[in-house]
Amino acid sequence: MANEKFSDFTLKTDLADFDGLVGFDTGVRNLKISKENLGLHLPTRFMLSATQDGPFAGAIGANTYFNWGGGNRGTSASTYSDGGFYSPVDCEIISISLRYDGRTGNPISIGVAESAVYTIAKLDTPNNSTSNDGANTAFPGGASFWTLDNADDGTFPLFTYTFPAPLVVSAGDIVVMYSVETGTVTPQSVDISAHLLCQFT
Repeated sequence: MANEKFSDFTLKTDLADFDGLVGFDTGVRNLKISKENLGLHLPTRFMLSATQDGPFAGAIGANTYFNWGGGNRGTSASTYSDGGFYSPVDCEIISISLRYDGRTGNPISIGVAESAVYTIAKLDTPNNSTSNDGANTAFPGGASFWTLDNADDGTFPLFTYTFPAPLVVSAGDIVVMYSVETGTVTPQSVDISAHLLCQFT
């Protein structure tokens, strides 16, 4: 029997703090149910994936966007992406892993004065006619989170990064991710795949 009012119970937000729930029906029977039977064991985390197909344009200031499974990536400083991710729910992005896939054994070719800097952002206006870097705002902690430069030349980079604080995504946001080139990075017939660890909020 509870020794305090329901309104005085301690508020918890982490399902790991619960073994189950208790209650009553019409005030006659005291009942309990496990969180497994209630469905509270369902995962609160999920993965998102995106691909940067042909990641480099070989043009100063070029933007190259990731494709989230619908639309095309593009290159040139004024390019927009048709592949932004529309979030139907509130969630957070915790970390990201990126892998350079050389396909037929093509390592990255990037000179001394060249780089590609990666940013994750959301569109300022979800139904805007363009999603280039002048129409989106980087998440706090999401600007320039990864840089490919001459130190990576001849390699197949693999990079995992945990954001200093989770990136907060609201239902209705459109998330975009892209790189901006310095110098003329050599275009290659390769992909860069991105895998984001997220959680519902």
